[in-house]
Amino acid sequence: MNQGYITKITVKNYRSIADLTIQMPKLTVLVGKNGSGKSNFVDVLRFVSEALQFGLDSAVKNRGGIGRIRRWSSKGRPFDVLISLHLVINDIESEYTFTLGGGKRNEYGIKRELYRHNSLIIFERENDKWIIAPQPLLDLPIQKRALTLLLLGNLPEVADTYKFLTSMNFYTIFPNVLRPPQKPTTPYPLLEHGENLASALRDFLSLSEWSIDLKNQLEKVVTGVSNLRVVQVGSYLVIRLKYEDGSEFDLEQESDGTLRVLGLLLALYQQPSPTLIAIEEPELAIHPGALATLREVIEEAALRSQIIVTTHNPDLISGFDVDKLFIVERTLEGTEIGPIDETQRHIINEELFSTSDLLRIEGLRRAPSPQV
Repeated sequence: MNQGYITKITVKNYRSIADLTIQMPKLTVLVGKNGSGKSNFVDVLRFVSEALQFGLDSAVKNRGGIGRIRRWSSKGRPFDVLISLHLVINDIESEYTFTLGGGKRNEYGIKRELYRHNSLIIFERENDKWIIAPQPLLDLPIQKRALTLLLLGNLPEVADTYKFLTSMNFYTIFPNVLRPPQKPTTPYPLLEHGENLASALRDFLSLSEWSIDLKNQLEKVVTGVSNLRVVQVGSYLVIRLKYEDGSEFDLEQESDGTLRVLGLLLALYQQPSPTLIAIEEPELAIHPGALATLREVIEEAALRSQIIVTTHNPDLISGFDVDKLFIVERTLEGTEIGPIDETQRHIINEELFSTSDLLRIEGLRRAPSPQV
């Protein structure tokens, strides 16, 4: 997979987000209370990925319709949804922007779409007219709900960006999904909730150069574990953990924390590395003492993939660089995201208090949004 990452994202009128632009590092840790909009921000990227893989209508339908996605004005009229992504892949800059508009609750269409490769605009459309037409589609009519980027995924100037945006993975690991035996299925990528963990792990352990690293990290956080394997029992796959005393247990007998750690480790070590990995609240059900190891694995994974983590856990954020932390707040204007304010940043850099101390004592504060 080509090396690259999203450098900037602008979002307007997507669920709780009214107007938001943030510069994104390779590792972004979103810190905020429940309901602040962390998941809505992550879902913007998921929406883009789904729309480019399965079509815009499918992505909208999966969210309950366009009325569940876009914000509404005080006059009862829908706002246009805008999503703009700036990327750098192999030192080449690209920009992909589209706007969804429509005057009724369940009505929508592509109002504008643009793709730029370095300084060259490859295509631009407004409603049903080309402003700059891509050569492969020059003689084809514009489809109201078909994203042009999806149709041009193999074009040399588009291919890397298309591959990046369709290879992003999103994870909320559910222990109850991992616990029972699983039917063999497609092993890659690991699915969002771990539905194919057994198949993915079986292939990973036999083929991946990272399998030793995963085992070593699992041993650090699960006391007494010395190995793991995947066995076939009838028509099912069963994951078994072996302990130093010689005992061996199926995942059905393991704790929620053990299951989540295993799922998260595989998500972060899987190969080929996804272009972007987003993990929602990785700390859930995991003992605080294991979070330092998990944080190290996340930071290592950010060397291979762009990583987004959502959390409100003091123990998880304590070791992250302050520049990787972004505070998420729900205001009267909607969800706002920004770096830690300068006063708290100074306190952290001077080691007067840690980020976890400040989160517990007074909460982390977001720096004021720059005035435009």
